[in-house]
Amino acid sequence: MIPLARRVALVAPWALFACADDAPRVPDSPRRAASPPVTATGASSAKASGAASVPPVVQADRVEVCSRGEASKLELYPEERKLITRCGESCKTMAVGESGALGPASVCGKSVGPLANDHEEYEQGWPFSRGQWTNGRVLAPRFNGATVVFDVKVGDGAAGLPEMPKLDSPHPPFYFSSLATGDAALAVPTGNGSALTVVRWRAGQARPQVDALPGLSLRPPASMDHRPIVVRSGSDIWLGAQVADGRPQVLRFDGAAWAVIHTWPGIAASSGSLGPARVAEIALGADGAAWVQLFDGEEEGVWRRGPRASDAWYRIADDTFGPRDVAVWVKRTMPVGKSDLLVVGESGEWTARRQDLYLFRVAASRSLGE
Repeated sequence: MIPLARRVALVAPWALFACADDAPRVPDSPRRAASPPVTATGASSAKASGAASVPPVVQADRVEVCSRGEASKLELYPEERKLITRCGESCKTMAVGESGALGPASVCGKSVGPLANDHEEYEQGWPFSRGQWTNGRVLAPRFNGATVVFDVKVGDGAAGLPEMPKLDSPHPPFYFSSLATGDAALAVPTGNGSALTVVRWRAGQARPQVDALPGLSLRPPASMDHRPIVVRSGSDIWLGAQVADGRPQVLRFDGAAWAVIHTWPGIAASSGSLGPARVAEIALGADGAAWVQLFDGEEEGVWRRGPRASDAWYRIADDTFGPRDVAVWVKRTMPVGKSDLLVVGESGEWTARRQDLYLFRVAASRSLGE
């Protein structure tokens, strides 16, 4: 979550042409009651398929990383399976195991500099929108004023970097996801914001495929951590975007075409309403379950769908983090185990924010066929 005092500093030139509704807003009430299960657009309902619509229980256990008395900032890198912790004056790096267990901590290396504020991170080229690449490298896209270029953040050598096609007026915000195999995808607004384009790379192929997705758009991020795109393989890519009227939507590329997975009903902006939310983060479990974080709207919260396409979407109860009077915003997520989720949550007043690590555990539920 970007502190309100910094949001003015984060307005980039391209954002000056956006609608005022696109500007990040502070939720009036970050604590909302859990929503009932929602039927996914374009898929048969859980009830129609014979499965009950009662969602399984999700419990959030706090993982002790920084003591409660310390100022804390956590940086979770799912692609590299690591967590950088800044507890008070100390900075440590931990490996994240497949089950979510944290490995032994080591002092941060020279590559991890002093904690930068959100504006500095923005100016440096969205370092959280990064991904693995071949030969142990990690790439991050950057807008150079005319197009998107790739910088090598970890590793050496620029050989074999993704080739960028010529696009019609590309501009931020853009989101990138990749694998060490060379499978990757970049979602970028084009045509001065009138269109959304997805550039896809397959393993072993530097030249990409370009998909035009009419009627969709990307809103500026709620946080530099957020990224609504996930590449599981060259034939399994998930993307979060907004339809023309602002409603959040999740799509999936299956190797042949893009299809809508779910569109949230959306609540139009009105007196006392925050309006439609945006897709901030997508995480996919090993069992096929999908986690989606919506932000900045009446449907804000962490949503989940079971491993079957017919399973209903439901919002995780607001008191999952603990007492209802403790407001927690989700900043970054990472799937672990078979169906669990590692979550970096931020809480506290704007002038004294702190971040903690939580493990979302999904209880076994035969009612949903999980």
